[in-house]
Amino acid sequence: PKGLKKKQKPYLTSNSGWSAEADNNKLGFVPSSGLGSKFTLEFKKVAQPVHMMTWMIMRSYGEKWDGSKLKVEAWSGERLLARDEIVGFHDKKTSETYNIKMKLFDQESDSIGIPPGSDLKVTFELVGGTTFKISGMAICDH
Repeated sequence: PKGLKKKQKPYLTSNSGWSAEADNNKLGFVPSSGLGSKFTLEFKKVAQPVHMMTWMIMRSYGEKWDGSKLKVEAWSGERLLARDEIVGFHDKKTSETYNIKMKLFDQESDSIGIPPGSDLKVTFELVGGTTFKISGMAICDH
């Protein structure tokens, strides 16, 4: 958990109820305050174009995971580039990691993603269930 906290520190601009945990030897960022837990990552003046974000999330089963859902929004300034609600539960009797791709699109300028030098803000909020796990992320130019 300390390594994850260190990597997030330059980008984590607000956090209300999320923490780094390594339960069952699976490291990730999880809501520790339940429904409504929120955090924000900000990437200032990106060095290259950003067209897509990919989230590695865990889906699991059972009462703890029932109804698990995360709302993710990506912004550049006042422009909403993407919004999605990601489900964190499934009916399989196993925990699995999934890659969730989120394309960024600026409707105002009718263009894909953001150019170099732009700011990118990503907000996360637990809107369903009591838990969720984000185990990784990538920000891509394609």
